[in-house]
Amino acid sequence: LRKVTDAPMSQISAYYDEAAESAKKYGQTISDVIKNTADWQRLGYNLKDAKQLSDMTTLYQNVGDNMTQESASSSMVSTLQGFQLAADQAEHIVNAFNEVGNNFAIGSDGIGEALKRSASSMYAAGNTMEQTIGLVTAANEVVQDPDVVGTAFKTISMRIRGKIVPIYNENYSLCYAS
Repeated sequence: LRKVTDAPMSQISAYYDEAAESAKKYGQTISDVIKNTADWQRLGYNLKDAKQLSDMTTLYQNVGDNMTQESASSSMVSTLQGFQLAADQAEHIVNAFNEVGNNFAIGSDGIGEALKRSASSMYAAGNTMEQTIGLVTAANEVVQDPDVVGTAFKTISMRIRGKIVPIYNENYSLCYAS
C-alpha cells in the first residue's frame, strides 16, 4: 500500500486500524484487506475511496458463490468502470448483484462474470447497469452460462452499434465480422 499511495504516513497508519476492523467484520485477513485496497489505489482511487471499494469487494466476495478476492475485484472493477460509476455506488452494485442472485436462477458471481464481459459495451449502447443485469438474468434463465451470456451481450451491442467484432470460428481461429 505504501508503494502505491501518495497519502501521508499519518493517514496510512490510521488506515491500518480501519483495515483490521474491516478484516474482522468481513472474516478476512488484514493483509487481504490491505492488498485489496492497494489494488484499488493502483486504479487511481484515493485512499478513502479505495478503502470503501475494498470493503465492498470483500462483501461481494462473501455474498457471492465460490468467489475469490481476485474474481470479486475483477467484477467490481469492470462494472464500476464499464458503467462509469463513482466509488460511492459500489454498495449499490453489491446489493443489486446479491438481490438478483438471491431471487433468480443466476448467482451474484454469475452476474459479475457476465457484466465483466459486457459492461462497457452495454454502457456504450446506452444501457444502465440495472437494465443490463435484467437482460443478463433473463438470458441466463435459458442458457445457464453467465460467461456466454456476457459475451453474447457484448457482441450484440457492438454489432447493433456497427462495430467490427472479433469472433472465433469452429476451429478457434480468429476472424472478424462486421
